[in-house]
Amino acid sequence: MSKLIKQPQLKTHKAFSILETLVSISIVAIIMIMLNGVVLNLTMISQRSLARSTVREELTSMGALLVNDIRNADSIGTCIGSSCTVYGKQSGTWQLCSASICKRDTNGQVITISIPEVQITGFTIEQGFSTSNNLTQSNFLITIVGSHANSNYNINNMLRQISASTRNYGVQ
Repeated sequence: MSKLIKQPQLKTHKAFSILETLVSISIVAIIMIMLNGVVLNLTMISQRSLARSTVREELTSMGALLVNDIRNADSIGTCIGSSCTVYGKQSGTWQLCSASICKRDTNGQVITISIPEVQITGFTIEQGFSTSNNLTQSNFLITIVGSHANSNYNINNMLRQISASTRNYGVQ
């Protein structure tokens, strides 16, 4: 009987050369750099959109608080320019305080103030029309102008105008 002798087989491994690996890594790096720019742009757009929303929401919030005070007041004192005094459950004066809108109570203590991320650049209250000669049921036009505190966002002069009715009482 003859013995079968097995010849050792040479194993051939297929692999990538160094050049092929470098080319692949370079292509992946170029794609990652391009995607990084897109991600950075999207992040900046998102931050700016959030900042714009913050300014818009704060202007709306402060306007709504003032309108609520005017509508629920027992009477209204002087409301000229950037100051308005309301009398009622929580009497106080709304005014421009540096770069914020604030409401101070009768002792001068701040009750309400706008957030520091929003700089109020304009705040006016003007008397609007009246339904009678004795100024009962008159209204006020409130204008609030604000910007974001971070100038890098370039969010300036956002405007909010609101009309507030005094309902059934007159203005002092």
